[in-house]
Amino acid sequence: MSQFPNQPGGQPGYTPPPVPGMPPMPPGQQPAQGMAIGSLVLGILSLASGLFLFMLIFPQIMAIVGIILGYLARKAGNTGGMATAGIVLSVIALVLGLTFLIACAACAACATCAMPGVW
Repeated sequence: MSQFPNQPGGQPGYTPPPVPGMPPMPPGQQPAQGMAIGSLVLGILSLASGLFLFMLIFPQIMAIVGIILGYLARKAGNTGGMATAGIVLSVIALVLGLTFLIACAACAACATCAMPGVW
């Protein structure tokens, strides 16, 4: 009698032969999955911090890093939607952040001209 009675063949590392007609097992992960996740997270964080926290430069830096990570993930062969979503969110965050930054600079310039005693 075998030492491992519940396994066919009695061996601990035994794998049964594939069943005909069954599809192969899917791969564990796509290439560059970590970079795609990083791009998506940075896109979400830069968009949220740029819109709600109204920080000046930090969201734009996060958005640029998110765009770079997304493109590196796509170049490495990741065809999933996370890398694309990270790129899109990062580009949106970068455009909105730069727009807010320009608007703040214009508003600050107008505020210094409207001070009493300047006229």
